[in-house]
Amino acid sequence: MNRVLFLFLLFQITSFRGKAQNDIQTCILTEDGFFTISKNAAGNDMIMMDISLWDQMVCGTKYCSENLSNLSSVNICIQIADKRNLQCNRGIGFRCGIFDCKRRIPLKVNNRNRICSVALQMVGCKKLKLIFLDDVDWESLQNDK
Repeated sequence: MNRVLFLFLLFQITSFRGKAQNDIQTCILTEDGFFTISKNAAGNDMIMMDISLWDQMVCGTKYCSENLSNLSSVNICIQIADKRNLQCNRGIGFRCGIFDCKRRIPLKVNNRNRICSVALQMVGCKKLKLIFLDDVDWESLQNDK
């Protein structure tokens, strides 16, 4: 009986550790409200958002969800900045610049270098996953005012 209880508890603790490591989250304030950044299985930062918000952010561009729906994943570059300040080098925002990019060299993204490679993935018909392929220093971006 004790051996079964010990094995059960050991399994529960091991399972909890595995989930806790992948469930590290950061909350950032952007021009579009609060976003939760979590880690995917590969260790990249990612944001899940409603497609309606994404479409509002990229309205009038080729990056709208209707153009992405037939693709499993699309790689783009985003300039992380706050467009409301009319300067593309302050705060955290995703509307300042979205464009095609071909580079695959991972960079450190912070308050000095704000261009970030991102993979877009549709999740069902109502969600979009933004996976940041570069190492993003969210604190540096958040504190740059």
